[in-house]
Amino acid sequence: MVSRQSTIVVIDPPAGALAGADEPAADQALAAFDRLYIRHPRRWLVATLIAYVVAATLFAFVTPAWQAPDEPAHYNYVAHVAQTGTLPVLRSGDYDHALLNRLLSARFSPPDGIDSLRYEAHQPPLYYLLATPVFWLSGGSLWALRLFGIVIGAGAIVLLYLCLELVFPGKPLVVVGGTAFSALLPMHVAVSAAVNNDGMAELLIMAAMLALLGWLRGYFYDEPAGEGQPLKTQRERRRLLLLGVLLGLGMLTKVYAYVLAPIAVLTVAGVAGLRSPVHATGGARQVWHNGRRSAQQAMWVALPALIMALPWWVRNWSLYGAWDVLGLAQHDRIVAGQPRTAEWIAHNGWLSYSERAFSFTFKSFWGVFGSMGVFLDVRIYTALLLLSGVIFLGLLWATVRFISGPPDTDMDSFQIFVLVLFGVMLMAVTASYAWYNVQFVQHQGRYFF
Repeated sequence: MVSRQSTIVVIDPPAGALAGADEPAADQALAAFDRLYIRHPRRWLVATLIAYVVAATLFAFVTPAWQAPDEPAHYNYVAHVAQTGTLPVLRSGDYDHALLNRLLSARFSPPDGIDSLRYEAHQPPLYYLLATPVFWLSGGSLWALRLFGIVIGAGAIVLLYLCLELVFPGKPLVVVGGTAFSALLPMHVAVSAAVNNDGMAELLIMAAMLALLGWLRGYFYDEPAGEGQPLKTQRERRRLLLLGVLLGLGMLTKVYAYVLAPIAVLTVAGVAGLRSPVHATGGARQVWHNGRRSAQQAMWVALPALIMALPWWVRNWSLYGAWDVLGLAQHDRIVAGQPRTAEWIAHNGWLSYSERAFSFTFKSFWGVFGSMGVFLDVRIYTALLLLSGVIFLGLLWATVRFISGPPDTDMDSFQIFVLVLFGVMLMAVTASYAWYNVQFVQHQGRYFF
């Protein structure tokens, strides 16, 4: 969000004044606060991480077994890998809608029948492979796997902080505030403290975003590497190669991670082409040079990502068919009985559907716990709705100021470009959420994380 920045001017008092008896205690406290936190905002990151770990650990141990979204199916995926040394195959019967409803209504007490819930077997394997040693060492403990998810979530929080710090180094409130919002959002904490592959996907997406932002920062603030600068060219290529590897790992973790890949590749191609060194001859030669450089830089990102994802696609091709390299069509066939959007609208009408879509998405973004059945007090949702309205109005006003270009705008071209990039990413996530809900009634705000 673009906002008018307030400048905090700290005037150093004369030597020894802080220790003077005449200075008010409030001034001494303010000076100490500035010295400890305003000048060293990473201390807020430590405090945020501590708060996150405490809250997430409480969620992990207070939430009853299996009462987190799709947790039994994710757990069974890890168990299959740990016990057989092979990846599971999604087959007919892995989703039993009637059984799942009985277990949900009984709150998985007793948990008989969860072994047959294997409908997450189409998911990419990276998270489950990394969770397998935890399963072995803990004897299959659900709580140990939940704690593993908390550690992953802490890593994602640190990477988010580093991304914001890289873009807004002089605006600690933006950096600390954005990080704290993500770290302490109740639903986000609950998801991090459950067995699923969401946290690992977030971790890799944030790592890829940090690599992309680092490359962009060099392009905006430094002169692009030319043909006579081999060391600088190699450094740029290493950054792009790292970005490609991280994108590939994300694609091996969760389908939602695919959203970032085309955005990153197109961003690299566009920036590399527009900011290429000026060729001496100019004209058509310059256009050819820019296009070639753009394609080369994009390939350094796309090729490693494609190479890493290719074995998974080939495996799914052989199992589910040539047009189902992600296993999504197989998943749609297997989950018979899950509410489908067209049927739901035909039975309840568009108005009822729209009301549910907004209400449940909003509530489950902030917090609907257990197996999406434990709600907060209605007064809390009302307060959060008011807060969301204030945030939206602030965003709208900031957008108007941004478009009109007021003279007090203190952002440079790199920061403006990154804000646009963040906006594109948000629109892509929203579009993928809408597309999923075109097929199934899945108004879960956690998909935005």
